[in-house]
Amino acid sequence: MDALGYALRQQHRELALLRTVAATPRQVRWLVRGQVVVTTLLVTVPAWGVGVVAARRFLTETQRLGLAAPGLRVTWTPVPMVVTLAAALGIGLVAAAFAGRRTTRPAPPPRA
Repeated sequence: MDALGYALRQQHRELALLRTVAATPRQVRWLVRGQVVVTTLLVTVPAWGVGVVAARRFLTETQRLGLAAPGLRVTWTPVPMVVTLAAALGIGLVAAAFAGRRTTRPAPPPRA
């Protein structure tokens, strides 16, 4: 959540400019959520491949050290990957809701 908050702080001026030109808070929140979804999807798919390669390498090394049975194999199944994607999207959207609050808050009234 900290990385998302940092990214939104970097975009604060652009999002404030959108608010200035009549973007509603709902539209800004949808924009932030869309960024989270696209980023999560773009990062998750390559991470699946890296995870499979890392798991195979780990198993090979543990077998080499005699810590795992020689007949074990890493099998690929989509269930953990889909669950992980759903969890990452859920956490990202909750983080976007918290991080986007500051941008979509109404401005304080001007001081007299």
